[in-house]
Amino acid sequence: MTSTDSTVSLLSLLPLIASALPGEWTSKPQTYDDKPVDDRGELIRADGLTIYATANAYGNRGKLALRHSRPEGKDRRYVELWAENGGGRIPSPSINCTLTKSAEQIAADIARRLITDCEQIDALARQKIAERESADNSRLGTLEAISKAAGLAGVPR
Repeated sequence: MTSTDSTVSLLSLLPLIASALPGEWTSKPQTYDDKPVDDRGELIRADGLTIYATANAYGNRGKLALRHSRPEGKDRRYVELWAENGGGRIPSPSINCTLTKSAEQIAADIARRLITDCEQIDALARQKIAERESADNSRLGTLEAISKAAGLAGVPR
């Protein structure tokens, strides 16, 4: 599919991109009031790696903006990652593609320019989530031990 029209529907383009990406990918439109939004959606790999897509947004007429969508912690907030030694916040990888490219060309750009960086950030985010859950479980274990020693009923989970 080649599009020369910058008003191309992301709803129709995302499934074509997903099928052209290496591995098992699906697409999902973003919804508002349970209705699909035509210019926003996600590409989701079978292992959960997610790329957020917007078309013609934020002054990028004729462009498809693609950005890694970090996994959420159990508090349903995205994980912030910070570089060691005060290096600042680690941004989510992103690229832009022109909407005049075919779905296959956009998928090739994603595979070549975005997926590797997304995998690295996704792994760091998942590690951070696991570390937080382990620390939370440790704190709950300590609170349960204190509650038991004090003769209290326990700590709700």
